[in-house]
Amino acid sequence: MPGLLPLACLLVPLAAAQPATPAIDVAYERDLNAVPAPRSLRAWHDRLGSEPHVAGTPGDARVLDNLADAFERMGLQVDRHEFLALLPLP
Repeated sequence: MPGLLPLACLLVPLAAAQPATPAIDVAYERDLNAVPAPRSLRAWHDRLGSEPHVAGTPGDARVLDNLADAFERMGLQVDRHEFLALLPLP
């Protein structure tokens, strides 16, 4: 174990030399943690669960339209990509 002491002596100063978290990071973390409020999470849950939406059904298309509209109202760009999914249905 004599080789571990020099290694520990090198690592302790490196850990102590790390810069403190800038104030902007603290503010960003605070703002980010404030986003998932229970009321907004409930609204998204209600939006997603508003009707059955099995992939490829008209209900699925309506839920996708609803989500795309909500994202666009937030100023986000929405791109849709169509693909064929093989789903086992009775």
